[in-house]
Amino acid sequence: MKKIINIPLIVIALLMTAILTSCEKEIDVDLNSVTPRLVIEGLVVKDSIAKVKLTKTKDFNDNNVYEPITGASIQISDDAGNTETLLLNSTGWYVAKTLKGVEGRTYKLTVLYDEQTYTSTSKMPPVVKIDSLSMFDFKVLDYWLPRVHFKDPVGTTNDYYRVKLYINNKYIPCTYEAQSMDRSDGIEYVNMLFPDEKKLEDEEIKKGDRIKIELQSIDKGAYTYFYTLDGINESNNNPTSNITGGALGYFSAYSYDRQEMIADWED
Repeated sequence: MKKIINIPLIVIALLMTAILTSCEKEIDVDLNSVTPRLVIEGLVVKDSIAKVKLTKTKDFNDNNVYEPITGASIQISDDAGNTETLLLNSTGWYVAKTLKGVEGRTYKLTVLYDEQTYTSTSKMPPVVKIDSLSMFDFKVLDYWLPRVHFKDPVGTTNDYYRVKLYINNKYIPCTYEAQSMDRSDGIEYVNMLFPDEKKLEDEEIKKGDRIKIELQSIDKGAYTYFYTLDGINESNNNPTSNITGGALGYFSAYSYDRQEMIADWED
């Protein structure tokens, strides 16, 4: 007769653990390093001094502090014969001393950094005035949203716009800030702004909040950048830059109009 051996449950558990452990495959997560790329933000704003900021993209394990890059040579010229070398200031921006944005002029940016040259051009469209601001009861989401009313001029001079929202003097990114009028010339347009709720201090706009909206008149290159920037959460692609040489970012010469209002509505 075979002898039955009673093995304590704790021993069986230890044996099973040892067997399962020996069968486990060690998995190494390979977070590949990515070579940092130059990011250029170049601005020539109507009646304002031209300025440019340089930073670099970060690797996965790096912190989120983007230090400005020094040691670059940056020039901006216009089609009126003006050229200026920008100098780095204490805020991390390369700024001009005299070169300002003028409607209708085309500007060229040239950045020389680490033996690589990056260039871009941008033409400043004429300013388009805001007709009015209003609040709209967006019942689907059950809260009120700001709107900007303006008329696109007839012709191809002004085809592209960017709308920026400020609530109590704080910039709040919105969905689809970039708007194209290249197929709807000369229309009266009402643009409703959908703010990024993660950037709002409260869940929604409240009565008494100070609303400021900036309507930028931009060119096609800047429009394409901001339009594709809005879609990066849905893809792994970078926004389409208008800068040659392999840098990320954008260069934009733009005019703008601003209006303010106090958020209010009938309950």
